[in-house]
Amino acid sequence: MPWLPPPVPPAVLPTLKLPLPAAFGTEGVSYGDIVRYVSLDDLSCTMEILNSCPNVSHLLLAYDPGSLRSPDLGRMLSHLKSLVALKISDYEVVSLSTTSDGSTPVMPSLSNLRTFLFELPPNYPEDAGICSWDLPNLQSVLIASHHGGYSGDFCCASFLEVHGHALRFLSFAGNITETLTIKAPISESLCPSLTHLQVTDPSELFSWSKDRTPIIIHRGVTTVTFAEMTWKICTNEYQYPNEGLQSLCPTIFPSLRKVRCAWVPSSDAESRPYFGRLGDRLKFDPWFLELLVEWEQRDIKLIRMDNDELISFDEMRAW
Repeated sequence: MPWLPPPVPPAVLPTLKLPLPAAFGTEGVSYGDIVRYVSLDDLSCTMEILNSCPNVSHLLLAYDPGSLRSPDLGRMLSHLKSLVALKISDYEVVSLSTTSDGSTPVMPSLSNLRTFLFELPPNYPEDAGICSWDLPNLQSVLIASHHGGYSGDFCCASFLEVHGHALRFLSFAGNITETLTIKAPISESLCPSLTHLQVTDPSELFSWSKDRTPIIIHRGVTTVTFAEMTWKICTNEYQYPNEGLQSLCPTIFPSLRKVRCAWVPSSDAESRPYFGRLGDRLKFDPWFLELLVEWEQRDIKLIRMDNDELISFDEMRAW
């Protein structure tokens, strides 16, 4: 599919409006009409580019905070009737909630949007404009925060009360606090169709009752992904609270079938756990090996995210 990567030079604009050669047999179709993927990091020509590419299906907006704010960004997005995937940074989230002239911003209506990735800006309010977007067919959401500390009063539950009814995939990434992470997924009523949940590590799933009994989070989730969980947390040299992993099934996710994780630390060249000058091999903690046996008995698969390989008890015992 044709796509426009950033930076898109202004000189491209006239080309987008030119008709395709007659040899393509598409009379009245311009080059811009066949563009499906667009990535933009400069607001100066955004309106013209997207007006020339009405059939965009995948859009990435990553503007610099110093860019001029566009009061028409919400209206522009609503005109993209083929848009199925959208990623916006924290700056666009703010731009779509406020305008420089104080007027009421246009809340996007994206009837075909299936996948939405957005970053929380600092001090984003709970009654944020993003909760007012019209996203009737949303199926996958990734909420990120890359600002240190608490990200304001934004409550994920507020967003999911409006947009969570049809979600099948939900992901939390970055510096999202436990409150933000836990509030949303513990209620099945917010996301009744959810089957895949992704967080950074198992500790973000854990919420205890007063008597230290783990509560059920979701009975429909079949796949859980831990984007930053590596083999290091499963060794006898790494003191990690393992209750989160041990309670995944049947307590937290009774229907669980797959657990996906990063497994190999991004900074490690080797895929096997070694340490020390002599290359002594780390050993996996007994609790982890016992957990693998239990998962295999329940037909739950532990899978590496980088190559989709199965992590089995026999393989780990041989390390």
